[in-house]
Amino acid sequence: MIKTLKSPIILTVVFVVFSLFILFTPEQAAAQTGVWQSCETGTLYCGIGWNYSMGYQFTPTKNGQITKLCGQFSGTKSVRLYNSAYSILASAYVTSSNSWSCTSLPSAVNVSASQVYYVVVELAGSGGCYRSGTAFPQTCQGVTINTSVYQTPSGTFNSSHSAQTSYMYGIADVVFVETTVSSYALSVSKTGTGSGTVTSSPSGINCGSTCSASFSSGTSVALTASPASGSTFTGWSGEGCSGTGTCTVSMTANRSVTANFNTITYTLSVSKTGTGSGTVTSNPSGINCGSTCSASFSSGTSVTLTAAPVSGSTFTGWSGEGCSGTGTCSVSMTANRSVTAEFTSHPCQEHNVSGWAWAENIGWITFNCLDRSCPPQITK
Repeated sequence: MIKTLKSPIILTVVFVVFSLFILFTPEQAAAQTGVWQSCETGTLYCGIGWNYSMGYQFTPTKNGQITKLCGQFSGTKSVRLYNSAYSILASAYVTSSNSWSCTSLPSAVNVSASQVYYVVVELAGSGGCYRSGTAFPQTCQGVTINTSVYQTPSGTFNSSHSAQTSYMYGIADVVFVETTVSSYALSVSKTGTGSGTVTSSPSGINCGSTCSASFSSGTSVALTASPASGSTFTGWSGEGCSGTGTCTVSMTANRSVTANFNTITYTLSVSKTGTGSGTVTSNPSGINCGSTCSASFSSGTSVTLTAAPVSGSTFTGWSGEGCSGTGTCSVSMTANRSVTAEFTSHPCQEHNVSGWAWAENIGWITFNCLDRSCPPQITK
């Protein structure tokens, strides 16, 4: 009987292959075949009475869609598509007689490259098939089959399932069609304390204001960063870009790049000289010298310094950075700056001339130094 059936089977296969050749391009013809069906290996056994959910875990290498759910078993079984969180994305009843059969989904299910999915058949205690002598992982039609999976009882499938790499259990399958994308989005973000602009070649991004644009798939986009006055560009991050040169991105997927701009700062230092003492403060704040005699300010900032002598001292003037006299000192922070403030003590303060004294023919008298007058004026 086996010999009698051989010729019709060969004729049927030749006819199907010939039909596919006429109706479809090679890529379209491949898309009509299940992923595992296209590269199945090992020895097939059928008629197993397993009360299991069985199938395989897979990861697409490209973005695409699942258009059909398939199976190789005996009877009508429920075939389900799960995501990595074990939520059902699609299900369909497939009728098979130990040969491959597929059911088209009402709506194709989008699947993403590098994400994990599962396809399983609910065997419900009868009609199971399996293949021995397989080896996973195995990549077929742009999909990597990672392991065969199984869990009991039938109808149950979650994180408690088991995995097998040398058998294919079930058997369930999917038809995967790669999604053709004509363009991808490139997004630029800016970080840091400074500011600047990022432009692209070919044009599309001028960030500034336009920080996202779409480019044709496969386009090589060069990004250039230009810091604003008073800022410096410190480097790229994202999509393999680094350093301060041009960032080149290949648009084979949506891309995101970050440019970091920081404010340029300069240091203003104040020193004090003279016999007196006092405090120098700044506006904007930062210096209170006193104790804090150095501070950093953003490039281009105009800093005003004010000197305040303590009691018994006089502020006698500024030196450095073009400042002089006893008024305020204004410094433009376009470079590191250094200013000196001089404070002088009063002469009478130095001699501490005050007190009581006995004067012959006069009696007791008081004496003190009025303002800076020395020698002291004596009063009765």
